[in-house]
Amino acid sequence: MTLCNGRIVLSCLALVVMMSSMMTSVRSEDDVPRLDVYRMIQYDEGDQHFGSRRFAVSMPAADPSQAGDLARRVVVIDFNQLTEPVLDDLLNKNIGALLIILPKDVEAVDVAELEQWKKVEHSLMGREIPVPVYFAFDGEHAQSLKDTISSNAKNTQLVVSAQGTPNRATGVQATNYQALLDGTGEPGSSVEAPRIIAVVANSDSLGVAPELSVGADSNGSGMVALLQLARMFHKLYTSSRMQGKYAMLFLLTGAGKQDYSGARHWLASTDPRILDRIEFALCLDTIGGLAEGEEEGASKQLFVHSSKPAKDPSLTRVLSVLNGSAAQEGVSLTYVHKKINISHPVVAWEHEQFSRKRILALTLSKHAHHNEGHRSSILDRTVDKEALKTNVLVVANALARIVYSLQTSHDIFNGSYGIQAPFLEAWADLVAREPRMTAYVPDSADIFKKAEAVLVELAGEGLETAKQTFALDKTRTFWTGASKGSVAVYSVRPISFDLVMSVAVVCYLLFLLVLLHLISCSLQNFLRLSQSVRCKEQDITYSTDTSSLHKFLFRLLKHRPPIRRLLPNPLHPRFLLLPVVFPEAKPKHASALRVNFPLF
Repeated sequence: MTLCNGRIVLSCLALVVMMSSMMTSVRSEDDVPRLDVYRMIQYDEGDQHFGSRRFAVSMPAADPSQAGDLARRVVVIDFNQLTEPVLDDLLNKNIGALLIILPKDVEAVDVAELEQWKKVEHSLMGREIPVPVYFAFDGEHAQSLKDTISSNAKNTQLVVSAQGTPNRATGVQATNYQALLDGTGEPGSSVEAPRIIAVVANSDSLGVAPELSVGADSNGSGMVALLQLARMFHKLYTSSRMQGKYAMLFLLTGAGKQDYSGARHWLASTDPRILDRIEFALCLDTIGGLAEGEEEGASKQLFVHSSKPAKDPSLTRVLSVLNGSAAQEGVSLTYVHKKINISHPVVAWEHEQFSRKRILALTLSKHAHHNEGHRSSILDRTVDKEALKTNVLVVANALARIVYSLQTSHDIFNGSYGIQAPFLEAWADLVAREPRMTAYVPDSADIFKKAEAVLVELAGEGLETAKQTFALDKTRTFWTGASKGSVAVYSVRPISFDLVMSVAVVCYLLFLLVLLHLISCSLQNFLRLSQSVRCKEQDITYSTDTSSLHKFLFRLLKHRPPIRRLLPNPLHPRFLLLPVVFPEAKPKHASALRVNFPLF
């Protein structure tokens, strides 16, 4: 039993040594550099699947610029190197995963590179990607990763640790926030309730990576402008002398990137008598910054979109006022007419939801077309605050001319009634860093609470607020979870090192087994010898015949030479004198008296 236990202990020790030797090819967890990464969107529309369908990554890295097999490898590539043909080529080569490095400073990116990237984003979102796709921002860690891959890609292992696992989002809800400033109505009119001018903006964002979809301009700028206009007109309306004849409705809708579901739900659930009072609705969408394609310092440009032809009298009046206000601020205004295709499932602009209810509605935007890639780009991360202030003044002055029936422009919004620059700039910074993608960010998120607080703060002083939560339809299903994680970079040994270590470990184990066998055999022989000697010892008794004892000892030493040094000297005087010193020592039963030699 002792030998068996000894073999087990040595075998376990050998196994531990082998595993420790093999683990030396990987660095400890604390020393592994990590890079924050963000997973690509995953969603379904009916039976069609879109986005990245996988998220687990643990495979070698690869540089697409270097020759070699890319199958089952993580391709790390800069955003400006990724084009649609390159993307198709990589997917055809059966890559294991794709890590796209985004620019740290978006404002420093060339316009041509941004346009190219928008096309890639549109291609990524419009197809099913069978491999994991992650995004990371350029920086010290990203640059170190790229340098490591360039010098030693074959021995670089990337492992992504995602926060959770993708799950189908169910019971997704969004929220509309509204605030109403009451007006005086038309002087001498028999109608008690005044007409309403609605200022509308959607609050959510959309992008190829949910955690990066901040939508600073689309539609963070519209959200900021609506909150700023609410504060400005609230200050005017709280003064009895400055209260306008129109009631002002400020509506912040949710789920705007999903065919403006918030506006559709609000129109479907609002009292028809309220809808009948709406004079027109002005929707604000992407009004921060310069128009697409404009150079720095060129005249600013805005577009007005509507489903009514420009010759419509009610529309002509609003357009005339907007043009005059824009010219006052040095902004060029262009009208874009687009008919509504009711059978088409995609809603291009938010005003179309109002137009379907036969309400005059317009959308003010810096984009000439609804399918501009910038409206759903993860690189939409900055707002031109000065341009946003200018566009807010354009809207404010135009609304003031209508509310107060002014024939010419007046400088109303200055001093205490003007734009609160700290408020606008703080909100512009907030929307530039907070993702607001529906289904991934709940309506209880901090940014929505702050927007509600701005409107509630004005309540009780002539402003009525309301909150409306609604469930989204199931035409589009998102997969949430694992949207953010980190990638660990491991420097692993080449395969030749593993082979050499395996051979060394096998030789070491064989040596231990042979050594264990030799020790076991020697120990067994020694124990058998000891047992034999003890058996002989039990047969020896005292005898007065000294010569018989001496003969027996000499025979024992003659046949067992290895233990001669362990036995006492039989010629020692204590043996020879024993009968003389103890002449009466012989017992009555001689067999009962034994000699105990100190053998061990």
